Amino acid sequence: MQTTTTKHETSESRRGGNRPDDPQDMQAFLRRFALRGRDPAQGDENLYRYCSDEPIDATDPSGTFTLLGYAETQAEALQVLRGTVARLRGSGWNFAANLLEYFIEGKGSPTTPYTLTKGDVDEVKEQSTNMVGKIISYELHHTGGIASSTLKGSVVGIVNEHVRWNSTASESFGGSVQGEVTGERFQDTNNALFYAYGGADITIDGRVTGVVKKDGCCLCTVKANVTISDTFAFPAGAARQWVKEYYAGYLLQARSNYQPFSHTVRFTKEYQVPYCG
Repeated sequence: MQTTTTKHETSESRRGGNRPDDPQDMQAFLRRFALRGRDPAQGDENLYRYCSDEPIDATDPSGTFTLLGYAETQAEALQVLRGTVARLRGSGWNFAANLLEYFIEGKGSPTTPYTLTKGDVDEVKEQSTNMVGKIISYELHHTGGIASSTLKGSVVGIVNEHVRWNSTASESFGGSVQGEVTGERFQDTNNALFYAYGGADITIDGRVTGVVKKDGCCLCTVKANVTISDTFAFPAGAARQWVKEYYAGYLLQARSNYQPFSHTVRFTKEYQVPYCG
C-alpha cells in the first residue's frame, strides 16, 4: 500500500487512504477528525464528535463523511423531525406524519401502540390497493390451476408475509433501492407507505365473490380482510442512518426516552383481480 505524509503529520507517521496506520498518531488524527466540519467556536476535545458520539453504530469506512448539518442534540433532532412532519403533511401523507408526530411527542412505547384514526385507515386502505391486489393475483395463480367454472367461492390468502413499500427515486434514492437489499418477494412503490411502513407484515383472508369472463381470461372480485402491522422504530446499523431525518430519529431513540411502538390496521375491501389460469 502506498502511503504519504501530510503537513499535519510528523515525518514518522503515515496514512493509508484517509486513515493513519501509525498507532502513535491515532490520538492526533482523532482530534483533527473529531473537529471536521465544525464551527471553530464549538471545537473541543470530544474525539467522537465526527459520529455524534456513536463510534460503533455510525461507521465511516471511507473517512470522508461529515455530519455537518445533522442533528447532534435532542433539540436539533426534534427540529429536524418537526420539519419532516410538516413536509409529509404537505405531500398529503398524513398517516406517516401522524406516526412520526406520535414518536416525537414521546407517546409511544412497546406497551403503548399507536391507534389509527379513520383517516389513517382510509389512507392505508387506498394506498395499499396495488400491493394487496398483487398478492391476491399471485396466490390465485399459484394454487394449482383453478378452473374458471369453480373460481367463485375460492379462498385466497396469506399469513404474516413481510412486504416492502419502496419510494420513488426522485423522493428518496435510498428508498428506491432498499427492496433490492432486503429481498421481500412482494414489493411496491408508494411514497406514502414508504414513509409510514417501509417494511411491514401483512395477512390477507379473502374469497372470490364474483367472476366475469373477459378476453379469454377472468376478472375476479375478491372480498378480502386485510391486516397490516409494523413497529415504528429507527434501528441502529442501517445505511439509512446517513439520511438526515432518519439519523435524527435514531438519535432520539438511542439517547432519549423516545421508544419504538407498534401499530396495526385492519380493513375489508373488494379487489378486482385478473385470472388467466
